[in-house]
Amino acid sequence: GVLEAHKNGFRFRSVLGENIVIMYHNIRLSILQESKRETIALIHFYLEKPIKINNKPTNNITFYKQVVESAVDTSMRSSMSEQSELAEDERESKLRKKINNEFKEFCRAVMDLQATHPNVPKFEMPVRKLSFYGVPEKSRVLLMPTLSALISVTEAPPFVLIMEDIQLAIFEHKDINMRTFDLTFIHHNWENSDNQSSITQITTIDDEYYSKISDWLQALNIRFYTQKSNIDWKKALPTLRKNADDFRTFEGWDNFLAESESEDEDNDNTDDQAFDPDDEEYGDDDDDDEDEFDEDAPDSDEDEGEPEEPDSDEEDDWDANERKAQLYDSRHAKRFEDD
Repeated sequence: GVLEAHKNGFRFRSVLGENIVIMYHNIRLSILQESKRETIALIHFYLEKPIKINNKPTNNITFYKQVVESAVDTSMRSSMSEQSELAEDERESKLRKKINNEFKEFCRAVMDLQATHPNVPKFEMPVRKLSFYGVPEKSRVLLMPTLSALISVTEAPPFVLIMEDIQLAIFEHKDINMRTFDLTFIHHNWENSDNQSSITQITTIDDEYYSKISDWLQALNIRFYTQKSNIDWKKALPTLRKNADDFRTFEGWDNFLAESESEDEDNDNTDDQAFDPDDEEYGDDDDDDEDEFDEDAPDSDEDEGEPEEPDSDEEDDWDANERKAQLYDSRHAKRFEDD
């Protein structure tokens, strides 16, 4: 279809005769994302109030153009010669550049209207060097910051998080022994919202992205914390709302997160203390050998005189105990090495 910019808003007319009108004043964020490795170039609008499309209300609308049909292209390449593949790559590169330029020129022309129409939106582009992979919904996607948001809009469902809505961020499950961590954003006005709109969580972020994300949050002046374990927010938020006045400043969050971390450490210590390798509950058959050896071992202080030569039965008992002692030492030495 065709997307047009008018004095007060955008109008989209599809080839099927559908009409969509988006007023400028209802647009909270406008995104231009060129096609780099993606198969589409797009313009995305995140709205203040939802509008109906196909009788369903939505805050996210994407207009895009296909650069390459990856599925068809992959099947064709399997039978291509090297020269044909190079020619196809060159064709795709030219098409990608052409479509990207069309989108950029459209956005530039729209922004030229700002001088006479102050409600005209300013387009933001994602910063790819700050991108990272995570799971904001159900699938793992590439997330990229823009000037004022964190987005993933090339796949459904689209994800848009406006950073001015965020009070603080918490890196959860962040431990040197873990390969991934979770990131929880606490929204402003969380004390008056339901659980779903109070926080936004992105899970399963590779640990290598921690420095990049923390530097980005610091540049935005968003306070963040790190926790070694996850917080059960479904249980925590109702309790926090009862004491909302304590969280008007960051001191309340400092205390809450410090207590959460302390409880986790106490639980860890309790678990560690619960295991005692010498406890009968965790003992094994080797302990029987140890008890038998200790009981039958000769007492060196019992007779300070010259020892009598043992008879044959006593010698057999001595040799048996000697073998048991060696067996015990070898078994337990291996166990302690393994521990």
